[in-house]
Amino acid sequence: MNKNVPVSELQVGMYISDVGNDWIPAKRKKRKGYIRSQATIDKILSLGVKAVCIDFPSETTASDVASDSEQAVPSKAPDTGLGKIVKITDKIVMNDSKHAQKHGDFVEEQPDKKAAKKTLKKTNSIKETATEAEDSAIAPRTGLFDEIKNNKKASDSEPSLPKKGGLLDEIKANQKNDVSIPATGEKSHPAPREGIAQRAKKYIPGAVVIPFAEEYDRARTLHSEAKLQVEEAMLLAKVGKPFDIDGIEEMADGLIDSIISNRNTLCMMTVLKSQDNYLYEHSVNCGVLTGIFARHLKLSIDIVHDLVTGAILHDIGMIEVPQEIINKPGKLTPAEEKEMQRHIVTGRKILEKNRGVPAIAFEVCKQHHERLDGQGYMQKMHGHQVNQYGRVGAIVDMYDALTSNRSYRKAFSPAAAMKKLLETSGSQLDAKLVYQFIQCINIYPVGSLVQLDDSRVGVVYELNVFKKDKPKVRVFYSGKDKNYFEAKTVDLADPNIRIKIKQGLDIEDFDIELEDVI
Repeated sequence: MNKNVPVSELQVGMYISDVGNDWIPAKRKKRKGYIRSQATIDKILSLGVKAVCIDFPSETTASDVASDSEQAVPSKAPDTGLGKIVKITDKIVMNDSKHAQKHGDFVEEQPDKKAAKKTLKKTNSIKETATEAEDSAIAPRTGLFDEIKNNKKASDSEPSLPKKGGLLDEIKANQKNDVSIPATGEKSHPAPREGIAQRAKKYIPGAVVIPFAEEYDRARTLHSEAKLQVEEAMLLAKVGKPFDIDGIEEMADGLIDSIISNRNTLCMMTVLKSQDNYLYEHSVNCGVLTGIFARHLKLSIDIVHDLVTGAILHDIGMIEVPQEIINKPGKLTPAEEKEMQRHIVTGRKILEKNRGVPAIAFEVCKQHHERLDGQGYMQKMHGHQVNQYGRVGAIVDMYDALTSNRSYRKAFSPAAAMKKLLETSGSQLDAKLVYQFIQCINIYPVGSLVQLDDSRVGVVYELNVFKKDKPKVRVFYSGKDKNYFEAKTVDLADPNIRIKIKQGLDIEDFDIELEDVI
């Protein structure tokens, strides 16, 4: 039932109808959607609109919407109900890893569930339900992330990845359908190599679209600004004020866009760590690593967005934990451990005060310390009770924590951290996802120090998607001459270079700063 509602009476949770709203530009593809926040109402008001046509369900009035919108907020839903909602709306079936598809991939829902998905869409996706007021008030971004989202929306039936061996055939088919090419009856020529490479970049997570040197400065700025934004959000949460969730989500979009452009640059930022800013740095690093991991798992771009948002906010409850406990050099007492564990409950309450937080973000926050054997906290979940979002969050959180210097121990090397993940896989962590994570970041991740078999030492700064054991390395030291020299790049994938990685090293054993090398 459609009904005109004055702007002054609009409420979060109302659904803007696709008819009766002439103030929405007709050229827009989407002329309807839920009102997700007060900011949306303010934007509509700024356009000078006096009334909005709202679509109410049958036998529902405007006075009932307030209670309905409260029920629609994920943070108010019980755990069991939220799990069901997330199943339907996020294209992922929360099943135990033993029932998952090969390689631990998440399972997408079947097409016949799309109708049910539309009725529950308002629980977690600002990007899918933004009103046309927001579209007309804010200039659209033109980054790679937005291009992928637009391409996905243009054809829901289009697969996210081509079938094996179908890339060249797809290019040929596109050429045949191109009206600008005259039908001469001649035998079609094979697609040029450059065209295939460009198509591969679109479909293969991790493929370099923008060179490292060009993306590095942007990635460094993004990472720095993200830490400041997380700090601001945590300080606001500490004094009981809501933080800017829209700003956090825009920041997540920026990180994802940089990951799509060149994942190596932001991955390098996660290596340049400072113990003084551990809490904010850890939050942003988890967001970056989660984005890289989710892209490797070939999840939809909306799921990647919500997972990154959740990873950024997963430790927001730590703002209430006393600094003397966080920075204690020795082992925590049972009372101190209990106080530390409370950050899960505190974080959930903080997120509940901020409307618009995606449902997946709640799951990452609540479950990133749960373990499959029931030895985690706070709910002591077992096995299948820990959903896929919590499993991803647990792996990323543990890896970044292990590779960071803490007051009570030195940082693990990437190889040692991976070994620790493998030791806990199966019992505490999802084994299939752990193997996928290691495959994603590589045995010698970006930023790790390696020794080549010609005795030179360098830093891995760009992975090879197709030949994972042959990355690009910035060498700076000769083990034979015991001398430092000006850093230069060695591409181990070059067929003219017969050099391999011999072993990993610790950068603290060398008198050099990582930033000076890269």
